[in-house]
Amino acid sequence: MRTAFKEWAIVVDALGRGEQVIILRNGGISEGRDRFQVDRPRFLLFPTLHHQQREQVTADAQARFDEIAPGLPSPDVVRIQY
Repeated sequence: MRTAFKEWAIVVDALGRGEQVIILRNGGISEGRDRFQVDRPRFLLFPTLHHQQREQVTADAQARFDEIAPGLPSPDVVRIQY
């Protein structure tokens, strides 16, 4: 599989463990008149720290981030689990 959905590492963790089942987006990227559409029915989850802001998630998610952060790979390594 060569398609992945880039998302904050803490969200990917919650999805992978079944603590979260949906991702809501408000846009932010120009989608054109057709709006956002899912191009692929199956994809991998690509965890990233890019734009992730610890203080903008719930206290529970902050605590979980503090647990998983030491085990996250270095920026030059991509780990795909889900």
